[in-house]
Amino acid sequence: MAIWRGDSKEEFLSDLTSLTLRHIFSWVELHTMRRYKKKIEVTEVYRSEKAHKELLKKLKIDYYPTPHTDGRAVDFFILGGTKNEHSALETVICALFPYGKGRYQTALYHMGTGLHIHLQVKSGTI
Repeated sequence: MAIWRGDSKEEFLSDLTSLTLRHIFSWVELHTMRRYKKKIEVTEVYRSEKAHKELLKKLKIDYYPTPHTDGRAVDFFILGGTKNEHSALETVICALFPYGKGRYQTALYHMGTGLHIHLQVKSGTI
């Protein structure tokens, strides 16, 4: 029988999800320093639902839910990184930490408000 640290299984899974994201992100930082001798810059972690809707409106994109509103995602880029370095990092993250395909993969190198890698974990599937 599991011993929950918080009040509920949901709270425990939420904590575990955040911890998993932090562990993967720590690996990403270490790998980037070792492989490319470059640092990464975080551009976004949490985004409120209101801010998300405003951003999508600004970008003229239809609404879709985002893991940023519940702490399951982080956006970052390699400082001075090339397109090839970002693409290679996306590939290795997805290979080592499988999640899904398309918009639902662990890491996605894409254009939002700027080119960045979107790193996410899925609640309850750790």
